[in-house]
Amino acid sequence: MATFSEFRWIWYGLTVGVTLLVYQTIHGGALVRCRHLASTGERCYGLYLIHFFIATFAFKSIGKGVWVAGTVYVILSFILAAVSFRYFEQPIQRLRIHFHRDARLRVALFATLGLMTLVNVAYLVIKSRL
Repeated sequence: MATFSEFRWIWYGLTVGVTLLVYQTIHGGALVRCRHLASTGERCYGLYLIHFFIATFAFKSIGKGVWVAGTVYVILSFILAAVSFRYFEQPIQRLRIHFHRDARLRVALFATLGLMTLVNVAYLVIKSRL
């Protein structure tokens, strides 16, 4: 996993660069209208969830140096984050308004989640005893 540790320094550099861009956006305001930065900001939660799995895949499976694996890692992370945003996050965001309006829907959602949690815990307990 030497290539991952080599890529780590590139990642640190990118992090510092993004931090400077965010600082400039907050204090200068010039980058607020940058649509690429705004698009990345919308997809950042998906990137956060996906990037570790893609990094593990890229550096273990490809392993052809830090630049090839790193490029695959960044491109796949952004593609999957965009797909996740389009087909998972946006539909959920559109449903939010219904849950704010109707208290019965909120109760039904939490009751369903609670029931699912109880079923999963019961399954794990029964499975551990077998």
